[in-house]
Amino acid sequence: MRTRRFPGFFVCVFAALAAIAVADDASSDSPGVRVSLNGSALLHRARVQYPKAALDKAIQGIVIVEAMTDSTGNVDDARVLSGPDELRRAALESVLQWHFRQDAANSTRPVQIQFTLPPRPVRAPAPDFFPSLVVLQRFPAGPIDRPVRHIEILGYPSEVRNQLAARLPVHEGDVLTQELADATGQVVRDFDEHLNLGFQRDMNGDALLQILAPGYSGPAPEVFTPR
Repeated sequence: MRTRRFPGFFVCVFAALAAIAVADDASSDSPGVRVSLNGSALLHRARVQYPKAALDKAIQGIVIVEAMTDSTGNVDDARVLSGPDELRRAALESVLQWHFRQDAANSTRPVQIQFTLPPRPVRAPAPDFFPSLVVLQRFPAGPIDRPVRHIEILGYPSEVRNQLAARLPVHEGDVLTQELADATGQVVRDFDEHLNLGFQRDMNGDALLQILAPGYSGPAPEVFTPR
């Protein structure tokens, strides 16, 4: 009696282990990726990677892939039916490495892979590292009466940077006065009241104008403090 139960027992154990393997493999997908097999079952599959370029461009969507299996259930061909262009290659490269169960052999299986942008980490607000315009001091303690050697606008795309730069009353090579600093501050505030702005001394003691866009998360600009 016991010997007759062993085959069924081993079949159940094998099926359970296969299900666990599939679940573990599914959990290795990139954050934001969800796979729907439409009722099919897999022995194993490659993880689906969320393309970095798509993440950077905030692209999300659903990719539908048609997978063709051979006599053993391996995917030997596949094609993308629909979905954003930026996500298709990642979905197709994964599906081509999948292995369906035997009951899916020699068939065509639709697969749905959903890409949803994962939550972005909350960044702390940028520090107020710029000196206030009202406390600007004359050289050598501050940049007043010194030429403006460089103007930096950080955190905006190039088109917006150019728009703001065209409105500034101060230009590289101008000698910075308190009136010019105040006028620059007013133009920047009118353009975007959330901007962080300040004049400071560079390594040569000349004036440096730095304008930081709201939400800027790049490297903090260097600050040269008076000696």
